Amino acid sequence: MKKIRLLKIVFDLPISYREIDQFRGAIIQKVGQEHILYHNHDNNSPKNYRYDYPLIQYKTFGKNSNAGLICIEEGVEALHNLLAQQTWDIYINGEAKKLAIAALDLKYVTLACSEEMHNYKLYNWLALNQENFDTYQALDAIIDKMQFLEQLLGSHIISFAKGMHWQRQQHIKVTITNIPYPRNLVFKGINMLGFHVNFKCNALLPSFVGIGKGVSKGFGVIKKVPKPEKTERKKIAVTKTVQAQ
Repeated sequence: MKKIRLLKIVFDLPISYREIDQFRGAIIQKVGQEHILYHNHDNNSPKNYRYDYPLIQYKTFGKNSNAGLICIEEGVEALHNLLAQQTWDIYINGEAKKLAIAALDLKYVTLACSEEMHNYKLYNWLALNQENFDTYQALDAIIDKMQFLEQLLGSHIISFAKGMHWQRQQHIKVTITNIPYPRNLVFKGINMLGFHVNFKCNALLPSFVGIGKGVSKGFGVIKKVPKPEKTERKKIAVTKTVQAQ
């Protein structure tokens, strides 16, 4: 079991998912390149990259696709670098936009495994890299493709757990419950296969965190499906009227 801090901040700024990368660039320019958690690049690393799980992730939220951030653990403190700015103007595609906070939610969430399987939805999941793309394409049967994706999904959840320093005592169990047909998504200017997936897992996972490739840019967003409310069955007493003969 592991408790982590998770902060969701939503701005009154509708954008499309294709503009998330521009939104990310605008925020990075606003706070400055010296704040590594906003862009995950580190000049002191051999390949100029911070390889840990992204602690600031750029998303869209709600029916209006409002721009926002998910900040995890140290990313919560790092949000101060944005909130402390004197002006809140940013530029997306050369157009000035003013940031205004529409919602702010800070909470502790628990990461844990249980005997119970929990239902989730996974949006715009970039499951495949260059190495396993050919393997997936070579599979003919739908059931084989689903099993292959289940293995990848399990490994991506484990990678998230490692990024959160969550020491698990149980194995992660994953079952995909729908047929995930591929969809074309653009990542870093390249067309890639992505998936919307419904799945069950024995791990408690927080909504809005990302798994897989491109999580800092709004890909692979998990949303927990709430349990249906139980309705009590009311016992109806039935009385029979017996007419005297």
